[in-house]
Amino acid sequence: MRDMFAKFAATVALLIALAAPAAPQEKIPAEFTGLSEAQMEEVWEFVFGNALFVLMHEAGHMLISEFELPVLGREEDAVDALSTIIILESDSSVFDNALIDASDSWFLTGAAAGEAGADFAFWDEHSVEEQRAYAIVCMMIGHDAETFGGLDAVEDLPEERRESCVWEYQQTASSWFRLLEPHLRESGVSEVEIVYEEVSQPDLAVYAEAFRDAGMLELAKELAADAFLLEAGIRFQMASCGEPNAFWDPQERLITYCYELGQAHAELLADYLRSEAR
Repeated sequence: MRDMFAKFAATVALLIALAAPAAPQEKIPAEFTGLSEAQMEEVWEFVFGNALFVLMHEAGHMLISEFELPVLGREEDAVDALSTIIILESDSSVFDNALIDASDSWFLTGAAAGEAGADFAFWDEHSVEEQRAYAIVCMMIGHDAETFGGLDAVEDLPEERRESCVWEYQQTASSWFRLLEPHLRESGVSEVEIVYEEVSQPDLAVYAEAFRDAGMLELAKELAADAFLLEAGIRFQMASCGEPNAFWDPQERLITYCYELGQAHAELLADYLRSEAR
């Protein structure tokens, strides 16, 4: 199981390393205004890293519904954990950066919401932003305290919490491995349809082109098709949804990643970088 995760993760890690700097430079999004070339590259890497985490998150929902897996607790927290495990088990430094990007996005989103005076939605099916970020950080140091111990977010955790993260990661990873092992594919591939919908909005077209050129959905398909015994009929698509979102539809058997979410992640980090320069 761990070998399967590592093989897939290494492929996506290479994609992020190569695709982010190669994103269309002649079509610079408005979100990138005022950024240096190095900062633009950082934003692209942030967008790709978060897209990876989100696609793994939605794939987690897919696996739970397709295989009717038991979930004790909130499903959103469970698939956040699975996304983190997939990335950590790759043992890739590029993947590590993608996971740091994912946790940073929750910290930045929470900070922006606080500055705007937004109320915390404690009733929501998701944990609040900072909780999701710290859950990722806890899994990171639980997996490898030496590699991730120097992160700023780790320093905010009490020593006893850091120690408990080790046991927590081992327990969570082992539970996921046991649940998924009976559904592993030994050979062949499943039929998963890939769709990158065209967009008419120029501000989204650059993200659509970057994701398509990078083959993000093809790599998500590799996780689902090459690793697990999934029945035919599943679709992965990227599309304009009118909002920054991503979701798994169990009735349609469809994972959708909205181009607006990539744009929102770009704007989130770009705003932060510009504010730090003032």
